[in-house]
This record gives sequence, C-alpha cells and structure tokens, in this order.
Amino acid sequence: MSAALEAVWGAAREGLEAPTRLTVSEWADQNRILTRETTAAFGPWRTSRVPFAREIMDSLSALDPIQFVSLMKAAQIAGTETGLNWIGYSIAHDPSPFLLVVPNFDFAKKYSKRRIRPMIDACPQLKSLVAAPRSRDSGNTLIQKDFPGGTLVIASAQSAAALSSDPIRRIMADEVDRFPHDVDQEGTPIALASVRTTTFANRKIYLASTPGKKETSHIEPAFLQGDMRRYYVPCLHCGRMDFLTWAGSDPFGRVEGEHFSIRWAEDRPETAELLCPECGCVTEEHHKTTMLLRGEWRPTAPGDGFMRSYHLPGMYSPLGWLSWAQMAREFVAATREVRRGTYELLQDFINLRLGETWEEIGEKLEDREIIARAEVYPAEVPAGVGVLVASVDVQGDRLEAQVTGWGAGEESWAIDWRQFHGDPEGEQVWFDLDAYLRRTWTHASGRAMPIVCTAIDSGGHHSEQVYAFCKPRTDRRVFAIKGGPEIAKPLVGKPSYNNKYRTPLFVLCVDSGKDRIYSRLKIHAPGPGYYHFPKLPWFDMEYVDQLTAEKKIRKIVRGRGSVPFWKKLRDRNEALDLSVYALAALYICGREFIEGLGAEAERWAAPLAEEESSEAQRESPAAPAQRPGGFRGAAAGSGWLNSWR
Repeated sequence: MSAALEAVWGAAREGLEAPTRLTVSEWADQNRILTRETTAAFGPWRTSRVPFAREIMDSLSALDPIQFVSLMKAAQIAGTETGLNWIGYSIAHDPSPFLLVVPNFDFAKKYSKRRIRPMIDACPQLKSLVAAPRSRDSGNTLIQKDFPGGTLVIASAQSAAALSSDPIRRIMADEVDRFPHDVDQEGTPIALASVRTTTFANRKIYLASTPGKKETSHIEPAFLQGDMRRYYVPCLHCGRMDFLTWAGSDPFGRVEGEHFSIRWAEDRPETAELLCPECGCVTEEHHKTTMLLRGEWRPTAPGDGFMRSYHLPGMYSPLGWLSWAQMAREFVAATREVRRGTYELLQDFINLRLGETWEEIGEKLEDREIIARAEVYPAEVPAGVGVLVASVDVQGDRLEAQVTGWGAGEESWAIDWRQFHGDPEGEQVWFDLDAYLRRTWTHASGRAMPIVCTAIDSGGHHSEQVYAFCKPRTDRRVFAIKGGPEIAKPLVGKPSYNNKYRTPLFVLCVDSGKDRIYSRLKIHAPGPGYYHFPKLPWFDMEYVDQLTAEKKIRKIVRGRGSVPFWKKLRDRNEALDLSVYALAALYICGREFIEGLGAEAERWAAPLAEEESSEAQRESPAAPAQRPGGFRGAAAGSGWLNSWR
C-alpha cells in the first residue's frame, strides 16, 4: 500500500473511531494554563483547587449523555473558567461547531480579548490548532475562531441573526441573567440559540450565571427545571454529609430540615464558622479545603436524565478566595442599610454572594396592618419632615392630589389628599389645582412649609392639558411624568422634551417604584424608609385598598418569555399611583438633595422667634422667597391665571 493511500485510510479510521474517554477536567488538568491577566491564581489549572467544578465539567464531556447543564452561582467562583475549559476541550479533543453567547457585542469583544485569546495563547495545544490572527483569511477574528473540525463563534444575545443562523452542536451561554427576554420579537436568546442544536443527537448546552431579580431571571428557571444539585460536604466531627446554607434553610423550599450554616458571634464577623445541626460542633474555615475535596454533588429533585442543574453559593469559595468572614462583614453591612430603608447592598449580597435571585420584599400587604399605623400628627407637618412634594393623578372626571413629606433616610409622611372634580379638558379644575399647589402647610415648628416639587401624570387622555399646565410652572418644579414599560431600571431617568410645549417629561420605571413602595410598607417601625399615615378622615380602608390594589406576578408573554407583571386586584389604584409619583418627585430633586434631607429636617424643626415668624408670614403668606434646599420659589403675579395655555 502506498504511503498516500495509507494516510487516507488512517484518516478515515481516525474519523470513524469514537472519542477517547478523556473528560473535560482531565483535559484541563493536562493542558490548561491560567495567565496573570485573567486571574490571581495563575499557573497550571488544578481541578483539585475547585473540586466542585469537576462534575460540572465532566457533564460537558463528549461521552456523557447529559445534553443540558445549568449553573446558578455566586460571582467569581470558577463558573466561567469551567466553560472555558469546555471550549478548550472542544477545540483540542472533540471539535465541532461551537456557539458562545454573551449579553451584548461589547461584552463579546472583551470576552474574546480577555478570556478566549489568553487561553489559546497560553496553551500550546490550542495555539497550534487555531490559526494565527495575523495571517490573511486566517479564520481567527475577534468573534470567530476556526480550528480543524469546527468553529467557535462569539455572539451577542441581542442579535437574532447571530443566534439563529447555522446549525450548532454546542452552546455556552454566560451571564444569562443579563440577557434580554426578547430579541427582535422572535423569542428569548436561549430559545433562539437552542433551536440550532435540534439536528444533533449529541448536543450540549451550558448555561451559567450569577442571578438577578427573580421575576426576570433566566438561570433560576433553568435550575428549577433540572435535578437541582447541591454540593454535599462532610462534617469533620460527626461525618454528616450536607450542603452549606447561609441561614440554615434551603431558599428554594425543596429540601426540609436544617443544614450546615455559617454563624458568627454578634458584632464579630471575623469569627464566622460552620455549624453542624447534627452534632452541634463548629468547623473553622481553615478546614474548608479538606471538606471540599471530600464533597460530592447530589440531586435534590427528580431529573429526566438529560438535564443537570447546579447551585453554587459563595460559601464554597476555595480557601484564600472569598472567606466566610468577608461574607459575614458584607451581610452585616447590608442588614444595617436595610434598617435605614435601603436594600441595594442586601440585593448585591443575595445575588453575588449567595447566588440566589432577589425577590422584592412586600409584594403581599395586609390592609389591616397599614390602617392600624394611622397616627395623630402634632401639626399638619410633623417634625422630621425636611421637604414637601406633591403628586397628581389625572382621571377622566377629576384630579387627585397628594402631599407627601420626606425626611432622612427617605422616611415619609402622608400629609394631605384631595380630589378636584371637573373635566380635565376644561380650565377650572386646573385653576383649583394651581391654588392648592401654591398653599403652605404648618410645620411643627410653626413655620409655613411650601411644596418644592410636583409630579403630574401625563400618560392618559389629557397629556396636552398636563403639558400646558406644567410649562409655565417649571420654575416651581411642576413636572409632567409618564409611566414607561421598562423593568428593573431606576425609577426616574433624564427628562425628555419631545412634546410641542417643550416642557420636561420624566418617563418612570413604574415597576421599580412599586417595588420600592411595597418593600417599605413592610417596615414596621419608624425610621428610614418607614411610611407614616395620619389619623384623618381621608385615610380610610378605601385609600388603603387602593394602595395595596396590585400584586406582582410572573407572566408568560409570547416572544418575551417570563416577564414581571403588576396585576390589579381591584379597579381603583390611585393611592398607589400617587405614592409612586411622590417618590418620583423626590428623586427628580436629585441625589444630593435627598442626602441632605436630615439636615433640612433639623433646620425646619428649629423654632423661629415669634416676631420673625409673624413678619415673614405678613410679607409672603403663600410663596416664600426661598424654598428648602435652595430651590427658588416662583413669585405670585396677576397674570398666572391665564398663563397655563
């Protein structure tokens, strides 16, 4: 047989042979090199350093029958490196078409430069297989890497074209909770990409992400649909095998009983250690390496044999990475901020450290608890209030207005509520509203307190009337607002002037406003974030029913997947809308102003001399020359009645 024919037969035999039984973890231990530019733990890859990653990687190996693997994880715990090892294994050991999906195109470029290219350059085996990027038509571009037997394409989750073109055998989707829920009205990025694997019986799909909000998460549903694996480690005292939790209970409610948990002495996070509920013994963190090496993944829910799902919180971070003490310090700081009425640090801890989705607090409210908190104010405006804002809801036959006081830590006091009956197409109802917004309220110190900002809903059938009313009153900070379709964004963004009156229009993320209000209505003690209500006739069960008239649920929308949706439990919800607009009016004033509310409240609480107060009231009973916080008031003039059109 000639040498040429022998070469042909050899190639044919090689193509017909099944892949060797090399797993992803074995390939990584033999070939992967971590570089200084990608990690502090540079040098040869050692799966023994992150033993919990072994089974996840090996589930992605060629001979494993599993088709779908998901990892819901804490930040910086080797989830991405696990996927990179799979990419390297696929290039060198089991080549095939491979699609890597990331949140957006900028992310794709950074991923290619900072993760893919360093991995290839540091590994001689990979470098020999991927064409040099300098050669013409090399097949090695920023978002595409060609190699014998396959191609790696890096695609944006925001591009339907990139997600739904050629057939793909393997897909890795990283940071999926940053993906949109709909791409060009064609479906979710994950669904679009997954369709491309249909013709491959040996397909593999790997989803990995630090989770975000529960109602918009992609990774949590994937975890719940799988067999929900937890990493069980032994108690070094009694031998009990269990998984680690932060508070001793399973956040998903699928496993009963108490589990290993991290505890620490009060006010001493540095004492954080693991408590075993079986024997009551504690294990110090320096024994973590031994525990991890003896650990194993166990399913906690039935599986179908084709889907494996994993949850990996930060408590498993290897020794020398994230410590239990550091987590405890962050948790203490987060709970301190919760007592002040802010939840951002707690959300970061839940998402980034515990690897769990964040669920807004207070979506279910008890009317009786709210009505019971009505209190007798010592004055129209109690001490503690640093500023008054107004919110206005426009209905078909009336305007509804509410005045709200804000103090330090965004503690709030409902001050007044009024209805102005009349057709918003006419003038009289707007004249009545203007007179109301110009009046003052008596502070506990005896001083006359004005409104510094007003937010008026322009999203209904009377937008033109709202714009016409607001335009000449922008110097009094009377602004049009409108609810937008956005989710999981700041309540107030930059104003738009896209209306014929060229008056500022603030589009609100109403979803965020309702989330925050419902969270704060669950605060039971006065202080930051607490809502005060007056014992006045207008604060009744009808008002409370309107305030709690909605409930947040998840809704399946064609082409968008699972999206958050505020469902009305009753028709009227004006009190809730007015509360959202009042919060928006405060946020329009700006962060610096909000941070100074404590000092402003103290300034208002300081009593004036009786003669000084009387003189000030004689000079300007309805419109003080200077508003709290440096906002200059508008002078009253004879022409204002005709100026709103």
